[in-house]
Amino acid sequence: MNMQKLNLVYFSATGRTEKAMKMFAEGVSLPVEEVKLADPAESYEKSFGPDELVVFGVPSFAGRVPGPAAARFSQMKGDQTPIVLAVTYGYRDYDDTLLEMKDLAMANGFVPVAAAALLAEHSLLPGVAEGRPHEEDAQEIRAFAEKVMEKLAGAEDVKAIPEIAVKGNHPYKEVKPSPIRPAAGEACVSCGFCAKKCPMGAIPKENPGSAGDDKCISCMRCVAVCPKKARSVNPEMVNFLAERMKAALAVEKHNEMIL
Repeated sequence: MNMQKLNLVYFSATGRTEKAMKMFAEGVSLPVEEVKLADPAESYEKSFGPDELVVFGVPSFAGRVPGPAAARFSQMKGDQTPIVLAVTYGYRDYDDTLLEMKDLAMANGFVPVAAAALLAEHSLLPGVAEGRPHEEDAQEIRAFAEKVMEKLAGAEDVKAIPEIAVKGNHPYKEVKPSPIRPAAGEACVSCGFCAKKCPMGAIPKENPGSAGDDKCISCMRCVAVCPKKARSVNPEMVNFLAERMKAALAVEKHNEMIL
């Protein structure tokens, strides 16, 4: 198989997943196009051919694909298009995320040829997987990308590639609304940039200093993009989450690559 283009299709609220996707691109000598699923847009309808490689990347939100990422990716269509599935997670677990991504991909004409579960700095808990993906991760991700390209080059067509197996269960883990919602502090100047960048449109433009409405998925994008660093979450809620995750964080984790 002779790939002509690399498409990075990803949901990255705080920049960690985007960072990992670009590390993958560094291991591939192809023209690159990016589709950012966290950016509000009128339409995500796109089609990909059999000579294009798609890398679909998302952070795991409580063990699942973020709702807007699933909905927006579902607007895309492949034509026996090879796809690499990549989930980033903040050290606890990614549960059913890769399986859900695989199901979404196959339902839309894509053929999963590889997958990865990559550690990334936790968006809510400072110090958990801090700085990741870091340079050692980058080396591992680039090497993984090279192996993916070798796998594709060695196959006559995508139908000749055996189906990959990923972790997960049906039915998927139940998604429960998060009680954690960022709100603005005194440094907020009501510039509205957070409202513009919110993937869910949960922050009212007329009152960007509010905590947002029920559409909020606690993705922390508003915290990451605020030019005044004015948004934050309740520290008591963060401490509560840290206590719940203490046992999981005590178990050493490593990046997982599936070929």
